[in-house]
Amino acid sequence: AILVSRLALLLFGRRDVFARVACAGLPLVVLPFVAIVQVPTTWPRTLVVIALVLGALLAIRAPLAPRAAWKLAAYVLIPALIYAVSYASTAALSQWIDLFHRGESVGPASDYLRGKVPYRDVFVLHGLLEDGLLDAWLMQLFGRSIDVAIARPVVLAALLPPLLWYLGIAVFESIPLALLCVAMGSWTTAENNRTFLQVASVTLFWIALRRRRRSVAVLAGIVAGIALFHSYEIGLYTIVGALAACALVALIAMRVEWNGLSAAAAATFFIVGIAIGTAPFVVFLASRGALGEFAKTSFVTIPRIIDAVWSLPFPDLVSTFRNDLNLHTLADFVLWEKFHLVLSPLTIAVAAVYCIQRWLRRRSDMLDHALAVLTVFALIAQRTAFGRAEFRHQYFAAFLIGPMLVMLALLATRGLRGLWRDAASVERRPPSAAGTDGTRAFVAMLVVCAVPIVAVLFWIPDLVNARINDLARYRLACCASIAIRTRGRWSGGSRT
Repeated sequence: AILVSRLALLLFGRRDVFARVACAGLPLVVLPFVAIVQVPTTWPRTLVVIALVLGALLAIRAPLAPRAAWKLAAYVLIPALIYAVSYASTAALSQWIDLFHRGESVGPASDYLRGKVPYRDVFVLHGLLEDGLLDAWLMQLFGRSIDVAIARPVVLAALLPPLLWYLGIAVFESIPLALLCVAMGSWTTAENNRTFLQVASVTLFWIALRRRRRSVAVLAGIVAGIALFHSYEIGLYTIVGALAACALVALIAMRVEWNGLSAAAAATFFIVGIAIGTAPFVVFLASRGALGEFAKTSFVTIPRIIDAVWSLPFPDLVSTFRNDLNLHTLADFVLWEKFHLVLSPLTIAVAAVYCIQRWLRRRSDMLDHALAVLTVFALIAQRTAFGRAEFRHQYFAAFLIGPMLVMLALLATRGLRGLWRDAASVERRPPSAAGTDGTRAFVAMLVVCAVPIVAVLFWIPDLVNARINDLARYRLACCASIAIRTRGRWSGGSRT
């Protein structure tokens, strides 16, 4: 598209060719979803030709306005493609059954379908929806099958990268930085269907604060209320984090200028949303006489026993440097899981120190406020990570760390850009300063060295390679699953 538009500009003086070619590519966005839904895809070449013909018809008409095209790409097209890639690259999780974790939902779902009542007849550990009720509802719609319970977490977990995208758009209003948020959010190696509601609520809450939208604050509360019954701890951390963020906003407004929604209004409308979001579940439990059991199980029984039966102590990280310290042991610490156990607390600490010093100097801007709000949510969610110091359980607390790292990198880039401009201004003043070239060379060296270091620390090459492999094997895995089921039906039919 860039080559064609450039040639058209040089040869014919047309400046709207790139916009027309971009509009012509809109029908192609539908093709990945066709390939996901229909495996194997029938008449694929015909579908491609139809998409190209529709694209040619769109290229004839006047192109979209730049702002309209940006909104369409930022809010619809790119998130849809991210979801397609996320789902196709994690659908391999639906090809096997984790008897331990799936049993936490399949067993209660079977009980609910036989008339048992949650909390009163069934012990609910994680949350009402997560532990069987949502599976039971879906089985009533699509039939009683283990496939429903296996596919449900994959479909929901694939929503997390698009929600990280929307969080990046809400904070930065930049497509490249939003993509970077999605990439940095993947360092935990897998999506999690229990945290997507938290990211959604945080995104809506920040939009409400920044744009002074009370209705969006209510919507954020509704999502947080649903999260409370989807995954109890994640919902509780989301609610506490939002209220703590409101207190932080009130503190910020005492010293620096705050142009967003007031803390009192944000807290009030968020609580209204919580009441709306939790009301259907409260009525559901009360109608079955299980509301008291819900309160007792969630707020008394589980907090009393969870640390004794579930927690793991934080590993001794100092022993790595105390005994046999060499380059190999140091590399093992940095490149493997131990460093990632301290990465989230380290990021939160750095962000907190930065926000505090900016607040004390009365120099905080909207990006600093966004970093402070995300830091509060991430800090409260660390309770899960500290409760079980095991790398896989960092997922529940680490998905906001990716956007925070992008924000810290952006702030560091601002500082480096300031050094570069200072060097350039000194260079213009005669006589030229002797350290000017050295300063600019040092800044360039920092930028060049940071890229491979960050990529290695966050396992970016391995993660990208794993994503590509899983994406490429999606059709093969689906076709193999279909062949196995078809063979099973055929062998169990008239032939036997």
